[in-house]
Amino acid sequence: MKPNQLKVAMIRSAVKKGIRDIKDEPKRGARNLVELGEMFSTGAYQQNFFTMAMNHLNDESSAYYRIVNRVVQTMNEETLLTFGINLGYNALIHGGGMIRCIEQREGFNVPWCLQIELGDEAGVLPLDIEAIIEQGMELGIYCYLFSIDTEYSHMEELLQIIHSQSDCAFLLFLHPSMITSAFCDAFLELHNALPVLDIDVVSEDELKCAIDQLSSVNCLPSGFTRQADFTAKDKANETLEYAEAIDLHVLVFVRIEKHRPTNEDDVYRQLVKLRENLDVPVLPIDLFGDLAHADRVISTEACLASIKKDGTFTLSNMEQSVWMSGYNIREQSLQEILEHAMPKRKNASI
Repeated sequence: MKPNQLKVAMIRSAVKKGIRDIKDEPKRGARNLVELGEMFSTGAYQQNFFTMAMNHLNDESSAYYRIVNRVVQTMNEETLLTFGINLGYNALIHGGGMIRCIEQREGFNVPWCLQIELGDEAGVLPLDIEAIIEQGMELGIYCYLFSIDTEYSHMEELLQIIHSQSDCAFLLFLHPSMITSAFCDAFLELHNALPVLDIDVVSEDELKCAIDQLSSVNCLPSGFTRQADFTAKDKANETLEYAEAIDLHVLVFVRIEKHRPTNEDDVYRQLVKLRENLDVPVLPIDLFGDLAHADRVISTEACLASIKKDGTFTLSNMEQSVWMSGYNIREQSLQEILEHAMPKRKNASI
């Protein structure tokens, strides 16, 4: 089911005006845009989010003012509009509503975001990405994370598929060496995807070169790191300060231990505290913690699903921290796999 096109058009028009207001008068424009978000939000979680955002913006020294201003001034306006609406409305609101209905009717969990690893392996045909996305959208999944190996040889085809799936939001986790002039040229026409650069594996000069190339086509520079020591505030701030120094706007922390149940996840609680008292104008994201939190809000039970390069799945209901495998997208449909692997617990209700 496609998103409500009339509602999307209304949101798009209002957000476009909000972005221009921020460019003219950053602080007032940012508050107006948050008020607009409150108007379109549909649930308690969205209302709480925008209330928190307004509290931050009422403090004129807030780092969030600088983040918003940097993003609006740097990012291609069409990309900011399209990606923001695809993630904020299509994935979290429209897709979230579809997921709740399917889970209640069919009795199995559906992740709101699907993670896919891409690479070239001997004797293995590339995954049919378009078919996976089409199956996902039928279940309400409008957000996709691609972790792409440097040897992946189908980048041109992948970018064409992303371009054709105009209602979805995509994040591409990449090595900085993959940011070429051809890649940047493609992103001039690609408004529903953002590259996220690995900041752990290269020299600062090589990383800065990739960031400068992305900035030259008004593509939001974002990065990811495998450091995840949120419990040490000084260490976290040091990492964010480094990200600011090389002109990153968003920094994604990728934990080796993907996630723990919410009542045991001290690391995620530390991240939330860090965001509430943010000193550096770089937005910190805990990849698996934030994915699980959003999924829990949508459907009461957080679940994660990852497709490996050979098509095999790893899945987990994060309330139990039990990981499952033994399924392959080449052999079964996405719905069949989720039906068998991710039944809702009997005491879970939507």
